Amino acid sequence: MEIRVMLMGFGNVGKGFCRLVYEKKDFLRQNTGITVSITGIATRTHGCIYDAEGIDLGVLMSGIEEDPGKQLWQVAGYENPFQYSPRDMVEKGDYDVMAECTVTSLDSYEQALFYMENALSRGKSVITSNKAPIAFCYNRLSDLAQKNRGKVFFEGTVMSGTPLFSTFLGGMSGSRVNSFEGVLNGTCNYILEKMQGEMSFDKALEEARLKGYAEADPSMDIKGYDTALKALIISNVMMEGICSDLDEIDITGIDDIPPEMFEGAKRSSGKLRLLARGIFDGERKIFSVRPEVLDEGHPLYNLPGAMNGIVLDTDTLGRICMTGAGAGSRETGSAMLHDLVSFSRSFAKVGI
Repeated sequence: MEIRVMLMGFGNVGKGFCRLVYEKKDFLRQNTGITVSITGIATRTHGCIYDAEGIDLGVLMSGIEEDPGKQLWQVAGYENPFQYSPRDMVEKGDYDVMAECTVTSLDSYEQALFYMENALSRGKSVITSNKAPIAFCYNRLSDLAQKNRGKVFFEGTVMSGTPLFSTFLGGMSGSRVNSFEGVLNGTCNYILEKMQGEMSFDKALEEARLKGYAEADPSMDIKGYDTALKALIISNVMMEGICSDLDEIDITGIDDIPPEMFEGAKRSSGKLRLLARGIFDGERKIFSVRPEVLDEGHPLYNLPGAMNGIVLDTDTLGRICMTGAGAGSRETGSAMLHDLVSFSRSFAKVGI
């Protein structure tokens, strides 16, 4: 089975996804029976390329490493490129799945939503790592997908490559989540770990940037909004959308933690984490994102570096804890690759 992919966005996640598609092409064919062809890539600053026969990822990735400043058509080996806009590619291009991995933004996610809705309206499916559309428009996208026999996959929006939603929607599909608490931002966890080792905030943030954990503008992470978006997604998927807006979440970031909080954590041998909480028991609805000191017995106490973790309180299985990679281009690219395989399996099930 060949799956043709239209890739919107070619930043860290888009590159990580393409590298994995290229590296694992033989593995995918042998173990899942699929061949992946990237027919188009759209970017904000390096132009767009489209090839209905499939872009040579080997040439593209080696060219990007040699000269990252060039336009995509130059590094991909196209001498006379056709000039396509992202909109042309979405509305007219040949593809089965759109991989939407543009940068998450609270103020300007409409473009990403436009891409997704146009793809779904054409009967295509969507995989995404973009949190805002899934946080704010989950039901809208799900309804449109169902209407047009498409699907929406979003494993990479929360906990990077750790399969939170695959586990819940598959192995826990008969369970209700009453509450959760999670360390859901690898950038913040990395910074807090370093600061508890006596490193300054600015130095820790710079290290996070160098490792690829933090964006050039890290405000979404450090002010807690990235974690809050993830809490909304968890609410949408696991708690029937009981919390549906950022205004319903008490948000405090890590950019102005008082020194006495670090001192208190040190005295008590606790660990400072940016913790997301969501509780709904039929009466109380409490959602928050804020730094908290966790004691040594807490299941999220030991999360080194950019690791993420979540504890779910369920009505059938009690408490379930998951930990895993929470940041990185390869890790999030892995989630998108997983979604692509899930798409192929759902495709086969319905006999299309």
